[in-house]
Amino acid sequence: MSALREIVQSTRAALERRAQKLGHAELQRAAAERLRTDPIRPFQAALQAPGLTLIAEHKRRSPSAGLIREDIALEQVVCAYERGGA
Repeated sequence: MSALREIVQSTRAALERRAQKLGHAELQRAAAERLRTDPIRPFQAALQAPGLTLIAEHKRRSPSAGLIREDIALEQVVCAYERGGA
C-alpha cells in the first residue's frame, strides 16, 4: 500500500472515530464553525495573483522518513516561515 493511501485510510478511520465520539451533528457544526472562522482560500486565484506565491507546510514527521525534526518549537517554525514570506 502506498504512503498516500495509508494516510487517506488512517484519516478516514480517525474521522469516523471522531464522528462516533462526538456525533455527526456536532462534527458538522464544528466543520461549519471552522469554515466561518478560517474560510477556504481560493487556490487558483492565489496562483494567478501577481508576484510570488508561496505555499508553506510544517511537517513534524514524514510517512516515509518518520520524525523529521523534534528540536524546534512550532512557534519558531511559523515565525521563520513568516519572515521568509509565507
